[in-house]
Order: sequence, then C-alpha cells, then structure tokens
Amino acid sequence: MICNKCGTNNNDGSKFCEQCGNELVAETVVENKNEPVNEPVNEPVNEPQEESVNIPAEPYVAEMPKKKSKIPFIIIAVIVGIVLIGAGITFGRELIKSDEERLTEGIINTQKAAQKVVSGEFGVESFKVEGVGVMEAALAENIIKGLKIYYNISSDSETYEITGDFSFVMSGSELIKIDYYANKEYIALGIPQLYDEIVFVKWENIKEIMIKYDFATEEDLEGFEIEPERIIELVDAYIKSLDIREYESFKLIDSEKYMDLMYGAYKNSIVEVVKEPYEMDIAREEKSFDGRVYTIDVDYAKMQKDSMEFYMELLQEDVLLAIANEAISNLFKTIIEQEDAFMYNVIVASDGGEPDWEWKASYVQELASLEQEAKEELDDEYDEIVKDIKDFYEGEDYIEMQEFLTEIYTEIDYDMKMIIEDDYLVGQNTLITINDSILDAISDSDYLSNEIGSTDFATEGEELLFEITLSSKTTYENLNMTIDFEKLPSTAVDMSKVTDEELMIMSQEIMINAETLTEGFTQGF
Repeated sequence: MICNKCGTNNNDGSKFCEQCGNELVAETVVENKNEPVNEPVNEPVNEPQEESVNIPAEPYVAEMPKKKSKIPFIIIAVIVGIVLIGAGITFGRELIKSDEERLTEGIINTQKAAQKVVSGEFGVESFKVEGVGVMEAALAENIIKGLKIYYNISSDSETYEITGDFSFVMSGSELIKIDYYANKEYIALGIPQLYDEIVFVKWENIKEIMIKYDFATEEDLEGFEIEPERIIELVDAYIKSLDIREYESFKLIDSEKYMDLMYGAYKNSIVEVVKEPYEMDIAREEKSFDGRVYTIDVDYAKMQKDSMEFYMELLQEDVLLAIANEAISNLFKTIIEQEDAFMYNVIVASDGGEPDWEWKASYVQELASLEQEAKEELDDEYDEIVKDIKDFYEGEDYIEMQEFLTEIYTEIDYDMKMIIEDDYLVGQNTLITINDSILDAISDSDYLSNEIGSTDFATEGEELLFEITLSSKTTYENLNMTIDFEKLPSTAVDMSKVTDEELMIMSQEIMINAETLTEGFTQGF
C-alpha cells in the first residue's frame, strides 16, 4: 500500500506508513463510465487534505515556529499609556488654569512656604502739595519724598527661627537700623546707631528681668513661667484642631463655587499677563525675574463688594452649623489632650469663674459639660446669630459705611505688578496714588462727620491740593529651601546678667547717641 504522503510502498494491510507514520488510506475505486479511474501517483496530497487526516497517538509531527508572548509588551504599553495620560492630564490642567487661578494659587503657595526670605522697601514715589505756604510745601515734600523704609526678614515656621532688619533711610542715608533675632531660646535686638552691641534675653529669664527692672512684682508673676517649646506645642495643637479644611463637615461645602468667588476678586483686575523677564530695583539692589508678570489695576470698591458677596453666600450654607459644632468639639478635645490650664481658665473666666493655673483631673468632666452647653446654645441660637449678621450687613449703618468707603476707594488708584515663578509669588511692585479728591470725599461725607465730627480740610480759605504716590516693592526668595540663620555674636549682651553699674553705662551711651541722631535728623531739613 503506497503512502499518499511520502510515496513509500508498504505491505498490504498496513495501517500506518513505516517511513513517516502517516495513516494509510485504502484506495477507492470510482466508477465513471465517461472518465478513467485515477491511478495513485507518487505526489503528496495538497495541504488542505492534510488537515482532514487523523493524527495517531504518537505520530511524527513537523516542528512549527514558536510564537512570541505578547504579555510583556501589553504590560509595558499599558504602563506607558497610564504615564502619558497622567502627564497629559497634569499638563492639560496647567494649560487650562485661568490667570486668576494661577495668581491666587501662587500667592497662597508663597504664604504657606515654611522657609522664606522677604525683602522689600516702602516709600514715596512722588509728592506735591498746594494750598499751604511755599516753605511749608517745600519742607513737606523734602521730608516725605526723602524717607524710605527697607526691610529684610528670614523665617522658618518649622524651626521657629526668624532674623531680620529694618532700615529707615533719609535722602539716601541710613538714619537708623534695627536688627532682630528670635528662636526657641532667645529674643535679641540691635540698634547700631544707639548701642554698639546686640542685647538679648532668654525666654526662661524674662520673669526674672521683669522683676529686676520693676516691670512687675513677684506676687504679680506668681506661677508665671515662659516655656517656648511648650507654647509652640500648644499653638501647633490648636492650629491643627481648628484647621477647618480637615473637617468632615467642611468637605460638604460646594468648594468650586467659593473658589470661583475667590478668583473673582482678580477677574476684572488683571489688565495684562505676559511671560517675560522683569527687573526691579529694590532696597538699593537690582533684582531680576523670569516668570509670568501680572499687571493689575485694583478696583478697591469692587474688591470689597466681591468679598461681601463671598461672605454672604457662605452665610447661606446650612453646613456652617456643623462646622461650628466640629470646631467646638476639636477645641475642647485639644484642651483636654494638652492639659492646658491656661485655655481652661480663659473659658472659665469668661463665665465668671476664678482662675486656677494648675491642671486638675476634675477639669476633664467640667470641660465635657461646658462643651455640651456650648453646642446646645449654638444649636438653639444659630438661626438668630445668622439673622443678626444678615441684618447688620443689610442695615442702614452698614450701607452708609459701605457707600462712604466705596467713594473713598474710588479716589485711590492702585496699580500692581506681581511675578509668578514655579507656582510661587516671587515679586510684587505696587504704586498707590491718592489725590486731593479724597479729601473732598471725606469733607462731603455725612457718615464720617457724624462719627468723628468736623471733616473740613480748608486752609485759610484755600482748598488743600495734593497728590502722593506711595511705592511698595517686595521679593520672596528661598521658598521652602533651607536657610542658614544668623547666630548671635559672641559679644552679645545677656540682659539677665547685666549689673546695675553696667546698665547705667549702657543707658548713658544710648542717650548720647540718641541726641546726636536727633540733631542730625533735624539738620537734614
């Protein structure tokens, strides 16, 4: 029997080919009168016929090429896709942020920065006055235009360290400078023009110094101690307990609506936003920025109106009662957890009780009772409280005051440039221009004249005319970066160790220098 696959001639009756193992099929004779019967040939049958052949238990099978698994590729594709989508969402969010959102978030980020250096200056850009004598006008212009204040503050809210200085400058010359330092150990002050050395006081010695220099008696300060680390611990605990952003009830407020209201304060104030370098001369030093520059023309009257809209909308929220109750619970819980006798006495004293500065176990039960009373009182009177607030804002007195303030604000031109870099406010340049029309607004105000009496600004029959432009420049640096704080020099004077004789010498030196300083100040005019 011939194999129809390999052509081997097998013995008759064989079921499988001895050469290739293929199942042998008996030839079928087809009767056809018109066509001859096909003779078997030594050619393999076409592939389609192979698929219909039954494979034995142990046949010879031709090895097929292995297919590569697609699983790793799919995983990689999914991960890459997630990364790209995430990046796209983040990038897209940045793209769709409105200008007012970017600005507001930048301001908030800067305020919340744990470490920062704030430098700035305040002074008068221009000033002119008429309606007074020539000598008086010249003197006023000379004094006002020549005076500037420079300041520099480095702070770290996590380590509770702060250093800085204020300089009062007259016509380009430093008149007086005040240096200050503070941390959890001491507070220090230096005024080089009055005394050569820096003086400091350790917090733990304040009670002793107050008694030594007759600021208070021992009886007055009995039980009074200053422990900076303990005070910081208490402050942190209360800040955390009263952070309403973490309240479950606060999360029920429609935050999107209020964010829109908050951003609304800038919506009509932003004149132009450009991404360009910006330079600013501040405290005799040139500062350069490379961020998004916001040019703002502040409408004080509208800003105040927007603010009131914000609070009035918030007042309508029923969830405010839940927030208030949660705040009460957190406050009392913190007093108990911290065993804070001071805060306990503040609450008891407000109810007419006698203070006792030592914490007692009995306070826990008393505070629990006071907490329950406070909540019941709040629940009973909440609607009345809200009504009183609304009545106040809608009352004639408040409306008159708002009309007066609106008229005053209308007379103030407030121009500002704010620079945002890396989601932080890094610079601010402000010009505030006020002219004589503000005096007219005050003089014509029935509201103010009823409050304080005469508001007539006429001088010898002439109207006082003036225009003043105030300049304020500020930079914010080292945001959330480590700051190396200045340490007290070895020559610094510990006030708790100064003898009476040393104190007298110090006082005399300060008085002589103060006299010299005053003479120099008056001669400058």
